[in-house]
Amino acid sequence: MNFEYPLGATPLDPDEAQGLLPTHITTQGELNVWEQTNILQGFFGG
Repeated sequence: MNFEYPLGATPLDPDEAQGLLPTHITTQGELNVWEQTNILQGFFGG
Protein backbone atom coordinates (compact mmCIF):
# COMPACT_ATOMS: atom_id res chain seq x y z
CA MET A 1 0.00 0.00 0.00
CA ASN A 2 1.38 3.41 -0.98
CA PHE A 3 0.44 6.58 0.81
CA GLU A 4 0.75 9.94 -0.88
CA TYR A 5 1.39 12.99 1.26
CA PRO A 6 1.39 16.66 0.29
CA LEU A 7 4.84 18.19 -0.14
CA GLY A 8 6.50 18.47 3.27
CA ALA A 9 3.88 16.37 5.06
CA THR A 10 5.81 13.10 4.92
CA PRO A 11 5.93 11.70 8.46
CA LEU A 12 9.40 11.25 9.87
CA ASP A 13 10.61 7.70 10.30
CA PRO A 14 10.69 6.78 14.03
CA ASP A 15 14.47 6.31 13.80
CA GLU A 16 14.85 9.81 12.30
CA ALA A 17 12.62 11.39 14.94
CA GLN A 18 14.23 9.61 17.89
CA GLY A 19 17.27 11.87 18.10
CA LEU A 20 15.49 15.18 17.56
CA LEU A 21 15.63 17.62 20.45
CA PRO A 22 12.53 19.58 19.34
CA THR A 23 10.02 16.80 19.97
CA HIS A 24 7.11 18.72 18.42
CA ILE A 25 8.48 18.11 14.90
CA THR A 26 6.67 15.23 13.23
CA THR A 27 6.98 15.82 9.46
CA GLN A 28 9.79 16.40 6.99
CA GLY A 29 8.39 19.84 6.17
CA GLU A 30 8.42 20.92 9.81
CA LEU A 31 12.01 19.69 10.12
CA ASN A 32 13.04 21.59 6.98
CA VAL A 33 11.55 24.85 8.30
CA TRP A 34 13.11 24.34 11.74
CA GLU A 35 16.56 23.72 10.26
CA GLN A 36 16.32 26.64 7.84
CA THR A 37 15.28 29.00 10.64
CA ASN A 38 18.12 27.76 12.83
CA ILE A 39 20.68 28.29 10.06
CA LEU A 40 19.43 31.81 9.32
CA GLN A 41 19.44 32.76 12.99
CA GLY A 42 23.02 31.56 13.29
CA PHE A 43 24.08 33.37 10.14
CA PHE A 44 22.39 36.68 10.94
CA GLY A 45 22.82 36.48 14.71
CA GLY A 46 19.09 36.33 15.42
